[in-house]
Amino acid sequence: MSETEKITINLGLVDLGQIDLLVQEGFYSNRTDFIRTAIRTQLTTHAEEVRRWSSGCSTTPAATWRRYAKLARRWRSKF
Repeated sequence: MSETEKITINLGLVDLGQIDLLVQEGFYSNRTDFIRTAIRTQLTTHAEEVRRWSSGCSTTPAATWRRYAKLARRWRSKF
């Protein structure tokens, strides 16, 4: 499995209840599975924007990853 980082999110009770219902009905194995799927869906939806943004950086995967990590650190520092 790739490297992961733990994050904390706040959800309203209605949203959380709907997620729990989908988990109980077997659509997802747990809340984390639902949230990861939702994030991946959004990343796929915005893949072109991410591609355009990352095309300005070095072509090596390591350099692209470093640029993403730098952006994540900058974003986290705002909160």
